[in-house]
Amino acid sequence: TTLSSIGVEFGGLVVGSLVARVGLRTPAMLAKMAASIDDMTGGRFILGLGSGDSGDHPEHEMFGIPGEFDAASRHGLLSETVEAVKSLFDGRGWRGGDHTPAIPGRLLPPPSRAGGPPVWVGGASEEVARIAGRVADAWNGWGMSMAQFRLSAATVAEAAAAHGRACDTTWAGVVVVVADEAEIPAVAASRRE
Repeated sequence: TTLSSIGVEFGGLVVGSLVARVGLRTPAMLAKMAASIDDMTGGRFILGLGSGDSGDHPEHEMFGIPGEFDAASRHGLLSETVEAVKSLFDGRGWRGGDHTPAIPGRLLPPPSRAGGPPVWVGGASEEVARIAGRVADAWNGWGMSMAQFRLSAATVAEAAAAHGRACDTTWAGVVVVVADEAEIPAVAASRRE
């Protein structure tokens, strides 16, 4: 709802989720919501998905949503969710997998943009970088050092090349601006709190 409002109000702005944790919504619901926001914003939406951390289960419990929280299950769900969403964007159903059920239908109405909005995967783990390279349009590394970003971006590129595809890489994080160097210790301490 918020992304739709911002995207419509600010016509030149690309909006997106960084990241929507898979498992809180079904792949079909994510695809339908993303296609609707993309349509409302005139093709200026990016669907960012992530696997969540192993400690994220309290939110699932609060909403009464069951889930598996070990890394392998979360990563499997992320990969299958991206594949399912992209299949629905392409006008097909989803065959189903180990972590997501089959979706026999296609999105109606179809996305206004051919192939739907781009699907990005965000996360810092090596496996998430591999998943992005295999199935997503882009990968976003959150708050990592440049050295780690380079290593992870290489993992994305390697996985993408192994599957004969391209996958963009982006970095996001918190950037703090100070008036002068004297402010750095106090600002750094407040950021750790």
